[in-house]
Amino acid sequence: VAVAPVEGEGEEDDGMTAQQREFAASMSSLRRARGGVRMISARGKYLERFPTSPLRWKSHAFQDELARTLAAISTSCGCAAAGGNTPGLDVIVLGDSLGDLVAAQTATKSLHGRDVVLKFIKFKEAPSVVELTKQLIGLVQSLPAIVKYPASFHTTTRMG
Repeated sequence: VAVAPVEGEGEEDDGMTAQQREFAASMSSLRRARGGVRMISARGKYLERFPTSPLRWKSHAFQDELARTLAAISTSCGCAAAGGNTPGLDVIVLGDSLGDLVAAQTATKSLHGRDVVLKFIKFKEAPSVVELTKQLIGLVQSLPAIVKYPASFHTTTRMG
């Protein structure tokens, strides 16, 4: 994340505004908190192939990640050797549009016969830094319950 100062807006010694420093600190905390979670860009991977279809970018990105995850699960549990009888799959999707939900549903339909629990958390579109920070804090606090919840759902984040 590149943070550049905006000329004339409350610059301090480091050349950044208070809002830019807050954003930089939030992103630094997020990087530490996400640990081993992979972050990918559907746009970056599929823009050239589907220049006018963000839904296709997202669907293909979800399919790629599901395939990668399932291959890792099959390898680690030896399920592939046991006739492909693999465990069910919980899929947690964080997005800012219902298109993200549709893309996840489309991708999981390709998992014929597999038990899939799809959990979708919709974030606010184009939030301020403060709003995004509140949403992320709420997510971190709720994540254990989200992971443990046994059924599919979709919900919207709320800011306090």
